[in-house]
Amino acid sequence: MSPSADVIRSIGLVYLETSSIYTLLNSLLKDGKVVANWKEEMLKIKDDIERLKTLRNELKSMGTVSANIELKPAEIVNYITDLERALNEALPDAEGKVKIKIDAAWFQNRIQELKRLRSETGRIYVVERFDQLFLEDVKPGWSFRFDAWVGRYLDDKEDIDYVMEQVNHRNSINALIDENSRVMYSLGSRRRRWVGSYLPLMGLFAGGLLGLVFDGLFFHFLQSSAILLNQVGFYILTWGGFGVHIAKKALEQGSENAAIGDIPLWMHVKAASFITLGAGLVGSFYMLLSQNQLNPFAAFTLGYSADSLVSRFTGHYSSKIEKTTEEMKKLMAPKPA
Repeated sequence: MSPSADVIRSIGLVYLETSSIYTLLNSLLKDGKVVANWKEEMLKIKDDIERLKTLRNELKSMGTVSANIELKPAEIVNYITDLERALNEALPDAEGKVKIKIDAAWFQNRIQELKRLRSETGRIYVVERFDQLFLEDVKPGWSFRFDAWVGRYLDDKEDIDYVMEQVNHRNSINALIDENSRVMYSLGSRRRRWVGSYLPLMGLFAGGLLGLVFDGLFFHFLQSSAILLNQVGFYILTWGGFGVHIAKKALEQGSENAAIGDIPLWMHVKAASFITLGAGLVGSFYMLLSQNQLNPFAAFTLGYSADSLVSRFTGHYSSKIEKTTEEMKKLMAPKPA
């Protein structure tokens, strides 16, 4: 069962309040010693403590939540209660007196307690609201650096790694993170995966095949059916090699990151790349066919090494653009007087 929006909202607010107190307490400890004006500074968290008290009461009244949440609202309530009591004892009264002895050890203990509560509530908030926080306005298929995005909410590496693990193992979250490059890919719904990934590739395959048959039947009608069948066979072998190439790439990724071992999912994640390669593959096939350079081995190799072929072309094209740009800069540079 998914946790209610109210539970996650309250947990998120606990995270914000504990972050505020955590930051202040850290600033009052310099080189292992308490700063001289700590009493005046501690008064700044009085409102934060009151808001924590309100959130504690809210969470106390909430019922069952998702089993995915490691730290339940009741446990959070206990943490807040203990923390609230300790912080209130350290607040100076009107005469500047405190109820207990405050030293560096007290600050260190409170900072550790706040860090634990901040970490746990931050993890829960980010994981449970991941789609809304990161993916709501992002188109399926887009990719971006995971650490840069989640770093706006979490700064501890263990917390960030925990979120990454949860994202990769929860079917309800429409994202996938490569654990090596730490790049996050936004995923579409099942329908959008078909429309945006699989159908365009199927359309490229079918279009190239129909073009081959159409050419053989209407423009080279004297050509024997055996030759046409050979060409169709070469075409299917080419796409077979391309399919093996896609599967190999997906399985290579899957051996290092179990979340990307799913071949259809990998095709969706890399849809733009594969569609570009598919279009280049069809063009390359027709070019080699017109030069009579195709045989079963060459056709399969063409499909299997499609990325090398297309990247070589695009790299050559890009270098020409860069060369032209440099030449244009020289021509447009101001002439010496």
